[in-house]
Amino acid sequence: MHRMSSTSARAHSSTFSAGSFFGQGRDAKKRVNKLFAIHAGIMFTLGLLSALFPEVLVYLLHHSSDGFHSRHEGGTARVAFVTMRVFGCFLLAQAYLLFVLRGGTDGNMRRAAVQSYFVAFGLTTLALARAQLTEDMPVRLSNWLVILSFFALTMAYAWFSFFERISVYELGR
Repeated sequence: MHRMSSTSARAHSSTFSAGSFFGQGRDAKKRVNKLFAIHAGIMFTLGLLSALFPEVLVYLLHHSSDGFHSRHEGGTARVAFVTMRVFGCFLLAQAYLLFVLRGGTDGNMRRAAVQSYFVAFGLTTLALARAQLTEDMPVRLSNWLVILSFFALTMAYAWFSFFERISVYELGR
């Protein structure tokens, strides 16, 4: 039976515990793919809703006191619905991109996607928080839940952007 020296045993146990805690290696690679999968699922759902039923999301974001507006109205409501539909198509395309990236093996491409989403969600969080705090907007729980959701995505992508090595991105599924 092979016996380790006390120094190498300590190094092995500390490496193992640090790796287990931070999810190094294969577990971290699975977490990147899980983050991509969850994010793609959310974007697919919101994209489909935005493209097919823009009035629902416009209502949820705007909280109009006069209820739902018809997507067939003219003026500002029509512009809002068209904008929401275009945004929905963009979300659907990004969901597809993330789904494909889950199987990719190019570490630089996967890392660039993670860093891009970190920046995008960080800026979105700041923009939504600024709108909530500085503009004449009613304080609603749903608004803060949206802001907290974007903040959570920012933190998830920040973890992989700043604390994981490039090797985490080099494995597909």
